[in-house]
Amino acid sequence: MRTRAPGNNGLDSFPENTERTTLGWIGVDLDGTLAKSVIAQTREKIGLPVHPMVQLVKVWLAHGEDVRIFTARVNPNRGQVKAMRARRAIEAWCKRHLGQVLPITYEKDWDMTLLFDDRARQVERDTGRVFCRHSRKNRIAKQTRTTHSGKTSQET
Repeated sequence: MRTRAPGNNGLDSFPENTERTTLGWIGVDLDGTLAKSVIAQTREKIGLPVHPMVQLVKVWLAHGEDVRIFTARVNPNRGQVKAMRARRAIEAWCKRHLGQVLPITYEKDWDMTLLFDDRARQVERDTGRVFCRHSRKNRIAKQTRTTHSGKTSQET
């Protein structure tokens, strides 16, 4: 029987002859994570595959994991027709590059166990401690110091 080791981010391949024991699903962001980012006028244009993530998703699928595309493109609050067109384009992309159509969602729920996203950062549960700082946070911290002191840290 297989379980994920503590701290395993899913990047290790699973041992052969195992069955799925993990409940829940793995969310994989589309733009910038599973597919290269594109500047598009419509939600229907999807970038080329990011091969390391595509391979990782294929490994998970081969081991029976529930993997879902997690993207704001299909949010109907921004237009039902646009969301439906985006969904069809994503389904075609999945079929072409993953060999099967994956479930697509724009919402998290309690069953999501793992999320891969180029914009997300891991936060330690119940502490607010960020594990991987982002350059935007450093820029905001610098602006805050400038606002409070009137000088940047380089000027002091």
